[in-house]
Formats: sequence, structure tokens, C-alpha cells
Amino acid sequence: MVLLALAAVLLLAPTDRPKPEAPVRILIDSIHAHNFLRIAANDDPFSYHRAYGLRRAFRALEVQGVRTQEAGSGRIDDARLAGVRALFINLVSAELPAFSVPEIAAIKRFVLRGGGLFVVTDHSNCYYHAHKLAPLMEELGMRVTTETAAERGPLTLGAGNGWFVAVDFAKHPVTRGLRAVALQTGGTVDDRWAMARTTARAWGDQWTSHPFGEGDTPGHYGNWKQDPGERTGPLGVVAARTLGQGRIVVVADQNLLGDPFIRYADNGRLWLNAMAWLTREPRLAAAGPFTGAVGPRVAAYEEYRASLWGNSGSKGLFNLFAALGRHVPLCAAADLPEAPDLILFAHDGYDLPDATADAVVDHLRRGNPVVILGSAKAPGSLTRMLAARLGEPKVSDESGNRVATYPRGGGRLVTLKALEALRNPRLAPPERKPTEEQRVLVDALLVLLRDEMTRAAAGRQAPR
Repeated sequence: MVLLALAAVLLLAPTDRPKPEAPVRILIDSIHAHNFLRIAANDDPFSYHRAYGLRRAFRALEVQGVRTQEAGSGRIDDARLAGVRALFINLVSAELPAFSVPEIAAIKRFVLRGGGLFVVTDHSNCYYHAHKLAPLMEELGMRVTTETAAERGPLTLGAGNGWFVAVDFAKHPVTRGLRAVALQTGGTVDDRWAMARTTARAWGDQWTSHPFGEGDTPGHYGNWKQDPGERTGPLGVVAARTLGQGRIVVVADQNLLGDPFIRYADNGRLWLNAMAWLTREPRLAAAGPFTGAVGPRVAAYEEYRASLWGNSGSKGLFNLFAALGRHVPLCAAADLPEAPDLILFAHDGYDLPDATADAVVDHLRRGNPVVILGSAKAPGSLTRMLAARLGEPKVSDESGNRVATYPRGGGRLVTLKALEALRNPRLAPPERKPTEEQRVLVDALLVLLRDEMTRAAAGRQAPR
């Protein structure tokens, strides 16, 4: 009887056996756009476009089993799109081939039959992307603009109008869980399908051009003034729509997804939400807060209306945020992620919302560290709040840093005096190789952060 049962199992038709689930496949268009998904040994990792590549974005999908395939030559056609869940088209560039009529037709068929399409645009008509995309987007029933989304305070990230935080979202799977997304001089999208918008104070700054493009830079910026005829906000900066059986997402800023900025605010969550919706794989969005790496996580607290970590101005810490992010999975947001290994504050003057304060207190009670980059001589509102909840701390001096431990909290609070030395003017931006002095400053902070996380991990593992 045992032999007969075994024979019956072996004779089962293939269709009677469970079929393995097909992996999610994404096609990345590197025919019409540059993606810099890999950095060769002879490449300069600090060159602008490589520094802002989308390696972390796709790595966050690949660690969940998504298979990516890069098309670097030839055409996008039906054969290439067969078995693909989504097509990714990054910011297209003038010197690369235009979309041919057969390619446009193939992409449209792909979407109508149920495929997902992710398109990245940007400010004004930089690299002539708007003109190159217009024929494709027209076939898909969507408009392309030639304007920059220019915002006015208090949600700007620095002194200019191009870097800002968008906090107005329509209800949609792409925007689920979003509180804020941040742009570094982006464009606008077709407002009919806008899912994220500027405030009403923003305007669409039209590109400035001259006959034959003579004297123009590839960025084709406007004049950063609202001229007669330029649109007033709210203006869409992220769009999502269905077309036939398929789905389309447009994000109007490449740097929003780039390595230095995808861990800022909810930029990474937007990426995962969008890819989950386009591929019809909800699990991709359910992966939790974006980290882009496996290992200890550092959470930097940010106030968007008084930003520092995303601030490009002279008082900001964006250069530090990007520099640290090259070495540790550092996120910066107003909402602290669940169970970070270390919480980092820029200064001691924060008046935290109750929920955030509770999270910091719980973090210390679990034995995890908090680091403050700088403070005034007297205790600030942050340290006063901790003392009120955890008891007056025992304070010691370690190499010039103030270290506090609390009666009702096992974690250490380390306060440095390094804030002024770490502001943007003192450190190299992501697209410039740091000097030896700048590297030493960042390395010293990295060593301290890693030492504090290692100490905390050792304390949790020690027998009690």
C-alpha cells in the first residue's frame, strides 16, 4: 500500500502540484535615461549623478525578492515587457535616444493590459525631459509641464524656494501612511491625478529659454519670481492614475528618490507604496519604514517647519545627513520609526509632541542610546522633559561630551558640543569629495554613534 501511494504521488500531473509563485519583475529603462545603479571601480562616487543614483530605492525592493532587469540598449518592445509587472522610466535626458513610435505603442499596450508604469520627471524642462516625454505621456492621456514647483515658507528647506516639504495628500494606496514628502527642486504633474500637492502659497516657475538654447544651462531654470501668467498653488508633485487595466505613477523630482534623500521624511515610503500599487504586491508597502539596509538604524528627529537635517541653507545639516547616510542607515523624519537602535537630535531645544516624547522615553528605558549634537550651557527643553519623566540623571564627562544616565531608564543620553562644526558650510555636499578635515569630523561622529549602539547591544545581552 505504501508503494502504491508513493507511485500515485509520483504520477501526479505537473498541474496538480503547487506552482511556485512567480517573482515580481521590474524593467528599468536605461535606454532613454541614466540610472547609475552600479558604481564601477573607476567611477567617482561623489559626482553629482552617481551620488544621487537610485541604488537604495531598488535595493529596498530586491531584498524583498523583487527582480530588477536593466535595459541598456535597443528598444522597449512587447518581448522585453513580457512577464514584467512594472516599467520604470527615470528622468530622461537629451543626449539619449528619443522614444520611437513603436516603443510608445508597446508601452501603451503594456499599461492597458495591466502593467504598471513609474515615470520620473523634474523641474522646468531640465535635460529637455518634458519635450522628450510629451509624445509618450500624450498617448497615456497625461500632460507634462515645463515649470518648477516653487514653494514659500514655512515648509521650505532652506532659504530658497525649490527645496520644500509637501504635506497635502489625497487618499490613495500610493499615499497610505504618508505625512510628508520632500523635494529638492522638482517639477509639477498633471493636476487631474495629483496625489501630493504644494500649499496654496506655491507657484509654477516657468523655465527660461533662448533661441537654440544658446546661453542656457541643461537645467533650464526659471527666474524664481512669480511672473504674470505663472500658476499659483496648490500644485501637484506626485500623480497616480489607472488607464485601462494598468496603473501609472509620476513623481516630479528625481532627487526625492536619490540615495541622499530617500530616507528623509516619507520619501522611501512613497516609493514602496507606489511600487506595491503598480506591481499589485501589497507586501512591498507593508515592509515598514524605509531603511534601505539591514543593520543598526539611526533615527534623526526633524521638525519640517524648522528643518535642519533636510535643510540646504547655511544653518542646515543636510550635508551631514548625506555623509552619515553613506555609512549607516540614517532616517530623518518628524515621526520616529519603530524600534531604532539610536535616536539623534540636532539640538536640545525641541519641545516634542507627547507621542514622540513617549517614544524617546521608551527607547531609553529599553537601554538604547540618544545623542544630541549640541546644546546651550543650561539644560534645554528636551533634557528637562527627560528628567521630568525618568528622574534626575547622573551626569559624567567623557572626552568632553556630557553623558547622562537616568534612574528609570537604562539608555545613555550623550550630548556633544559639535553642532556648529557640522553645519552645511563646514562639510562637503553629497556631490563633492570631502577634504581630510571634513572626513575626520564625520568619522569621529560615526565612531561615537557606533560605539553607543555597540555598548547598548552588549548591555542588552549581558546576563542579569
